[in-house]
Amino acid sequence: MTRADRSFTIVVLADNTLATLNRIISVLRARRFDVLSMTPARTPTADRQGISIVIGSSLVPVQRIVACLDKIEEVKAVRAIEGGRAVCRELMLLKVGREAASTGLLADMLRDGICRVIDESGSAIIVEMVGEPAELGRVVDSLPGDAVRDLARIGPATVWRD
Repeated sequence: MTRADRSFTIVVLADNTLATLNRIISVLRARRFDVLSMTPARTPTADRQGISIVIGSSLVPVQRIVACLDKIEEVKAVRAIEGGRAVCRELMLLKVGREAASTGLLADMLRDGICRVIDESGSAIIVEMVGEPAELGRVVDSLPGDAVRDLARIGPATVWRD
């Protein structure tokens, strides 16, 4: 089981300022929460931002982390994602050798149109994938150790279900 398997996601709606983002980071850092990723996103309202925060395994209950963030004046709402209550997707760019793209899970996903090649040069290809963060992790984990030449993951974007 990896750190990501034991993680949980918190969604924050807050003022859209760098000062607010700095305060949120300061609270998380001061309490030494294990932040795996933090993804700010635009919202329909220009003065608000949504922030998806993935916290690794912690001895601190998720409700305590939510309470700490909720005390920040510029934070308007905080929710812990539980039991499929949100849609969570992530973008990944993956550079692999051509031989790695021709076998296994990645080859199946390319064939099925789940991901697409966005660049081919020399002996490598760059693949664009969008999916659930755990699914993207499984794809990377399924590749031979020397197959991944470069990797960029932006972190999850999360939208709460009604």
